[in-house]
Amino acid sequence: MFDLHPRKVFYARPRKFSLNAGNSMVEILVALAVSLLLLGGVVTVFASSKVSYESAEKSSLAQANGRRALDIMARDIRAAGFSGCVRDPPYSVSTLNTPQELERDFLSTSIQGYEYVNTGMWAPSIHSDHMLKASNTSNILLLRGPRPGFEPLSLSEPMVTGTDDLVIKQGSRRSLSPADIAMAYNCEARAFFSVTSITDTVISHMVDEAPQSQTGNSSDDFGYVFGVGAQIIPVQTVLYFVRPSETSMNGTSLWRRTDTNEPIEIIPGIESMTLRFGIDLDGNTIVDQYSAASAVRDWNEVYTVEIELIVTSVDEATGPAGPTPFRSTFSTIVGLRNRMHAG
Repeated sequence: MFDLHPRKVFYARPRKFSLNAGNSMVEILVALAVSLLLLGGVVTVFASSKVSYESAEKSSLAQANGRRALDIMARDIRAAGFSGCVRDPPYSVSTLNTPQELERDFLSTSIQGYEYVNTGMWAPSIHSDHMLKASNTSNILLLRGPRPGFEPLSLSEPMVTGTDDLVIKQGSRRSLSPADIAMAYNCEARAFFSVTSITDTVISHMVDEAPQSQTGNSSDDFGYVFGVGAQIIPVQTVLYFVRPSETSMNGTSLWRRTDTNEPIEIIPGIESMTLRFGIDLDGNTIVDQYSAASAVRDWNEVYTVEIELIVTSVDEATGPAGPTPFRSTFSTIVGLRNRMHAG
């Protein structure tokens, strides 16, 4: 049989969603605020890391510059005053022209300091030609000694008279050039002269103006005859000082001048150099006191040098206040080896 009255079945109509439906304005603002907070945290961490890295990098560079400056100066200080196997040989002579000039005064002292007093004034006094635009935050250090990195040449034949050429062994290392200032020495004597010519076996020291180095010999006579085994080595006068840098827009550097050559900028970021000199007052080779350059009475009594350098580095990651200098102080005491240990 068929149901003549079927029951109606109702089905729920599926709800339709509009494709244009989205988050409310409040939800968007909340999400945006959270995103900005997270982004701000990331930026802050990154900026902090960047500043820390740059600060550490500049600190490391400043420390490296300070150590290198002290090492370079210490090398020349230790060698200053080298005169062979004895500190003060019985006989010393200089045949150089104008031997009293600062760059050629090898017979007076091997070390001297100059302390800044006032504009254009140093103690002890120094000629304006040798101030070399030095900063008023800097002392000046003068050293005389052998040129580093060169081995002595040995005489293979004795001199007969004090005017004879110096004959060296053939094939010896050539550490001299014409116009160089050199020292011939043994345990009894030393002679400073200008090389006028050199071959594989002969070094000449004739009277000559040697315009290449603005020096020469006023005499060709040592007044002494050196025998076989006497040695010859090039010598130099070095000045250390601080003055404005020429490689960067701001700041100062450590400069070095050799003889009458143009100064060379060797270490950047050196703000000041202060020197004190260790003095032996009673002749027992033991330092009794330290004094500034202006208080040293006899430079031949100086046995050590205390160096203090202030090294700076500009940290550019310091924000709107502008760059601030990173400063570090380096100091050391260096002995004049040839005064402390020579006989």
